[in-house]
Amino acid sequence: MDEGKAFVISSGALGQSLVQDIHSMPKVDVIYIFCGNKARHEPWAKDWPKIRGVFTSIKPICESLKKVARECDHDSIPMSFVPKRCTSDIALNEQNLNQLPPAYMYSVIFKDIVLEIDDDDANSLKTLEIYCKKQNIPETEMHELKRRYHQKSPVWWDTCEMFLYGMLNRGLRLLDMESMSKLGFFIRSLHLQLKQLHQEQSANFKKSFTVYRGQGMSKEDFQNLLDSKGGLLSFNNFLSTSMEPKVGMEFVERALQKNHDIVGVNFIMTIDQSKISTSNTPFAMIDEHSAIPSEQEILFTMHTVFASLKLNRRLRTIVFGKYT
Repeated sequence: MDEGKAFVISSGALGQSLVQDIHSMPKVDVIYIFCGNKARHEPWAKDWPKIRGVFTSIKPICESLKKVARECDHDSIPMSFVPKRCTSDIALNEQNLNQLPPAYMYSVIFKDIVLEIDDDDANSLKTLEIYCKKQNIPETEMHELKRRYHQKSPVWWDTCEMFLYGMLNRGLRLLDMESMSKLGFFIRSLHLQLKQLHQEQSANFKKSFTVYRGQGMSKEDFQNLLDSKGGLLSFNNFLSTSMEPKVGMEFVERALQKNHDIVGVNFIMTIDQSKISTSNTPFAMIDEHSAIPSEQEILFTMHTVFASLKLNRRLRTIVFGKYT
């Protein structure tokens, strides 16, 4: 498996030996034990952090997998790290432009193109349906999307537990132009809704306020983050944050509980509305529009860029200022 994470479901008898072989693999995200004798296998299963539980029924495993998949997507949001040396006089320095990460440049260009296109939603949904069949997306989910697409808002579809969120996240992370283009109409609609909500809510936000985002990061990505101190960090997907500090820490703790091979990071981002262009990078509180309960969730549009200001290595917190 070259990309993505693996969710493993094993019998109890096989699992006791299998876990020893696969638990340390970075690509193995969680493990489920499916057996007929829960009491027999729970004692040894507790010794392995990646084991999400011991189950005697498949239904709770399926329900848990939906949440786990979203947690995995949350931690694998595509990022671009721009070193400090590349941030000075970028517009005037061709050499600096050539040093910018390709993912950063491609995502900027893609976003600009998508926001200029005005596709018909009905045709776009048909095209997406054909693509989803090739990707083995459940027909029930695609049928539900087509049937109710205009009954719900783009924010609702982005936050509900179905294929859209994961497909968009994976497409942007891998720069898969086929899947990105198929979801172009949805990206544009979600951006426009955030823009509209921001106009409605702007008076409710303080001139300067703080949001939090906790997540797990690979050691490689964390090192890239350290190396870009004083530079810029771009989140190349729609970015979910919260105005509640505890929410960020809950995500960090959850990530560390299931995988000791990753680094838990709490991003602390200060937003100064006087220094940003909300027409290009709108954000909004989406609690009333989300498909899942949330606590003061602020959603930023795709490709929001922050300036790295301060790093606390002991607490693994990163302080950022909103850049553009």
